Amino acid sequence: MLRTLREDERLDWRKHLNKVIHAYNCSKHESTGYSPFFLFFGRHPVLPVDLILPRNISPDEEARKPYTQYVAEWKDRMETAYKYASQNARKNAQKGKQHYDAKGYGTIILDNGDHVLVRNLLEKGGPGKLRPYWEQDIYVVVNRPMEDLPVYDVQKFDGRGKVRRLHRSLLLPCNSLPLEQETIKPVRPKKKRKRLLLRKIYLYQL
Repeated sequence: MLRTLREDERLDWRKHLNKVIHAYNCSKHESTGYSPFFLFFGRHPVLPVDLILPRNISPDEEARKPYTQYVAEWKDRMETAYKYASQNARKNAQKGKQHYDAKGYGTIILDNGDHVLVRNLLEKGGPGKLRPYWEQDIYVVVNRPMEDLPVYDVQKFDGRGKVRRLHRSLLLPCNSLPLEQETIKPVRPKKKRKRLLLRKIYLYQL
């Protein structure tokens, strides 16, 4: 949501962070069907636009209600909201899972013995943009526990380590890669002779 700020406001985005958070909490979320403000307080927020547009119930009418009536209505609203929010969240989670599984990862089915690379999810090898996308070790598919799910059991090619159960999206077939990796010696930068010569002359003059 910070991208919606103007170009001059983005330079000092921390100053506008409270406004963005308020807009986020007052917006209805697609996953639950309710805004976080409503799920937390049991009522819709009063926004500046409500001073212009008519509302169904004014704050004064809410304040004139008896305490017991207000609490009972608030309790019913919260129970109904949490009930439907949970149903909508489960429905959207299932829809997201089906979309994720049908994204194309299951089009190439892996067989036992296939060589694969595993997605590098560890915080090793530098920051996220510099970290290798795949782990260096080559794994072998040893089992597919569930035929209706794109999940595989893999183990390192040399047999070391435990068997890992991973989703198809984290595996990259690599049957054409060599099993033995070439050891590349690090190349040391050559020293610049001119700089060393000038340094020697400077020290000699001292």
